[in-house]
Amino acid sequence: MKYAVEIKNLSKQFGNLTALKDINLTVKPGEVFGFLGPNGAGKTTTIRAMLNLIHPTSGSISILDLDSRKDYKELHKHIGYLAGDMSMYDNLRAEQYIGYMANLHGDVETGQIAILAGKLQADLKPRIKHMSRGNKQKIGLIAAMMHKPQLLIMDEPTTGLDPLMQEVFYQLLTEHTQTGGTTFMSSHNLTEIQRVCDRVAFIRNGELVEVNKVSSLRTSSVQEFEIHFAKNVPDDIFKGARSVHDVAVDGDTLTCVVKGHLNEFIAVLGKHDVVRISNRELELEEVFMKLYGEVAS
Repeated sequence: MKYAVEIKNLSKQFGNLTALKDINLTVKPGEVFGFLGPNGAGKTTTIRAMLNLIHPTSGSISILDLDSRKDYKELHKHIGYLAGDMSMYDNLRAEQYIGYMANLHGDVETGQIAILAGKLQADLKPRIKHMSRGNKQKIGLIAAMMHKPQLLIMDEPTTGLDPLMQEVFYQLLTEHTQTGGTTFMSSHNLTEIQRVCDRVAFIRNGELVEVNKVSSLRTSSVQEFEIHFAKNVPDDIFKGARSVHDVAVDGDTLTCVVKGHLNEFIAVLGKHDVVRISNRELELEEVFMKLYGEVAS
């Protein structure tokens, strides 16, 4: 299997609203793939299309070498799904709900539910309607992971979890990956994405802005520089250099942000007497905001 997920030219129209436009991305087997974007960007629409909960206007989705529409019944046996707007049968006790979901899957190993409940410190006795948001999230995680799916699709998986339980979730995710599982997760928690994901995609207004490795995104896509020159430089020193942004000049000192390749940046510096240059790795949140700022401008 070359790709666990392969999305080709995915578009979705709701009347006159374009929710998704020509989305193309792939997720490799064993990868933890992060899907980021502001509210209304198209994250949940993409996930629902992957699960055949809505039908694309055009394009195709292949998951685990199966067609997401034609083979959705078979696919759902191999997918664990946690919705961002999770809905449960509130009058059931948590153990009843989990048992019901286990019967639907039909292939949950004996004791697996107890193992997950123990790690997440989840009490399965109360009725769901009496549970806090965080405890409901634990039940959702158990339901998504108890049948050891090949692919986890999760929308905001740590919502409501305290820091200790977030750590437990990260460990469960590591165990899932170590056994060959793949994860596709949407999150607003950029620190979380930076910690657990191999690659990340940014989506805005239904279009992909960037797909890159988390390890290289901070340095290769967006870098912040401070340059000290031998003498004062003009404010418009980088005029016409499309990759250089947020330029601030204070006499012989300049700070700026470079997006993408450094060719223009280096070419301009080569015309001046540079005394010292330093750069800082940006946090993923800063990269995220600068990428979106660029698109929005």
